[in-house]
Amino acid sequence: MEIQDIKQNLSLESILHHYNLKQDKNNMLRCPFHEDSTASLQVSFSQNKYKCHACDKKGDVIQFVQDYEKLTKHEALKKCTAMIETIQPVQKATTTIQTPNPVNEQERILFLGKMYLSFRKAIFNSPPAKEYCKSRNLDFEKLDIGFNSGQFHHGARKDQKLIDTCLEYGLLSKGGTNSRTGGQAYKPFGNKSILFPLRNKENQIVSFYFRSTINNDNAKHYYLKNRQGLYPNYPNPDTKKLLLTEAIIDTASLLQIDEIKENYTLLTCYGTNGLNEEILNAIKPLKQLEEIIFFFDGDKAGNEAVTKYAEILRELHPKAKISQVETSQNEDINSLIIGHEREILIHLIEQRKEIVFLFSIEDKSSIEQEPVQPKVTPEPKPKQPNLENTIDFLKQDNLLQQINKLIEQSGIVGEANSRLLLFIIASSYKTKSPLHAIVQGSSGSGKTHLISKIADIIPQEDVLRFTRITESSLYNWGEYELVNKLLVIEDLDGLKEEAMFAMRELISNQRLSSSVSIKDKKGNIKSTKKEVKGVFSSLSATTKGEIYEDNMSRSFLLAVDESQDQTDKIINYQNKRIAGEINEKDQEKAKELLQKIIRLLMFLPYLKEFIFYK
Repeated sequence: MEIQDIKQNLSLESILHHYNLKQDKNNMLRCPFHEDSTASLQVSFSQNKYKCHACDKKGDVIQFVQDYEKLTKHEALKKCTAMIETIQPVQKATTTIQTPNPVNEQERILFLGKMYLSFRKAIFNSPPAKEYCKSRNLDFEKLDIGFNSGQFHHGARKDQKLIDTCLEYGLLSKGGTNSRTGGQAYKPFGNKSILFPLRNKENQIVSFYFRSTINNDNAKHYYLKNRQGLYPNYPNPDTKKLLLTEAIIDTASLLQIDEIKENYTLLTCYGTNGLNEEILNAIKPLKQLEEIIFFFDGDKAGNEAVTKYAEILRELHPKAKISQVETSQNEDINSLIIGHEREILIHLIEQRKEIVFLFSIEDKSSIEQEPVQPKVTPEPKPKQPNLENTIDFLKQDNLLQQINKLIEQSGIVGEANSRLLLFIIASSYKTKSPLHAIVQGSSGSGKTHLISKIADIIPQEDVLRFTRITESSLYNWGEYELVNKLLVIEDLDGLKEEAMFAMRELISNQRLSSSVSIKDKKGNIKSTKKEVKGVFSSLSATTKGEIYEDNMSRSFLLAVDESQDQTDKIINYQNKRIAGEINEKDQEKAKELLQKIIRLLMFLPYLKEFIFYK
């Protein structure tokens, strides 16, 4: 059976079912190829492919079987062929959706609508609520916001119907016996909170989101039970640009800015795990959708959520552009509107970046097939490197020479051959066989400065800098924390023998294994194996003419240029800088372009299989 026939007749979904592996509603599951505490493996059933965002395992059904059962390629093909005959296709479960009683549901909608009017009036009469809105830079007069003072049932204690209805819908819960009257006491849900209405497709209020105005760790935000509805509402069917936020308060912040409200349709995801079925069903029918824009928090959780959600939404709208707003580190939309002028949010949205996907959305032919590169008419060579377009820069003739000029423009003076070689070595950290360099020179010769400047032109999120490394510290990193990183060791002389040995093992075998003692859940001490992966490149500096031979043999050895000519170049550069003849903006542009080049090169191992299909 041909490879392509196997892929057409054996689905990834059936494979997962065969191995008793179950994905969540976002098509994510715990990766079976490494110790995965979170769901890191993304599956695409439409493409019949998978990719782990942690360990980088990826491929098709054949590759999955090969890796899962630790087979050779030939054995995996035989196994898959046999599976086609034995594995039954996964049947889509047909479930009967129990829709709520229309009469009861309509009564609920009418009741919640009346309650919202009461809550809406309350915010105008509550100084604490007004103060809270002011502290979050929320215009309560402009926005649909209410306030729950917790008093809405006090004036109607004899109205048992009101109380029973509030109990049924979750606005009240029983709270023991009233100490004053001896009667039943009630606890209001979302007490002392501002609230936002959640609406259905008909724009009716079907639930509430509560945000506590009390500043303590135990009172933050709540959803009414059986959450349904969207905020601020269902997107218009004619929506062309859909902007997704991480939290309701973020969407509310943007709704106050007319330029954003007029040009984008806003919709809230309920947190980093809150892209629920109702939201997806609301987005799916948007036939005129041209772009989906993520404006999430500037933290790890927010970025990971964008990566996960983008893949899901791309399957819903394969022709739509998907972009991400680059939120400042540890900031969110509401914190930005509190600390800055509103124009900053408009600017950030306008400067959004399109998300680059590793897999083509279309089902491609076998990855074993060699793609044919289309003929391209060469563009005329620019006189000067285009600092705005990374692709145009990479298309230039004599690319290495052009990169070397750019390195010099970034502020690295002289050392023409060494700086280019160090840059190439440093940029190898995303390859399967990264390179390593040791720069030798006398004290004060500028060796540490040189490797530090080279590290500056590498994407900073991938650089780890150390002034020293203790004997056992390399053994204590997480399993994948050193993978695809550049390590910069400013003083190799300070490393003791055990640290040098650990470094040597990581370079040679790309892993460290150690036996450690841990306590189990019962408090018993037991031994276990701890492993650290070390697929990284490194730049080190030393004053010694010779260091451990085994370490030297695994690295490129470079000597700092200590000639008078190099000294003169540095002095001349410093004089120009002091005189204001060095354009620091041009330096920064050059540095940013070099970083963009490296970020782009990171994708080349994946893109080479798909780029020519586009």
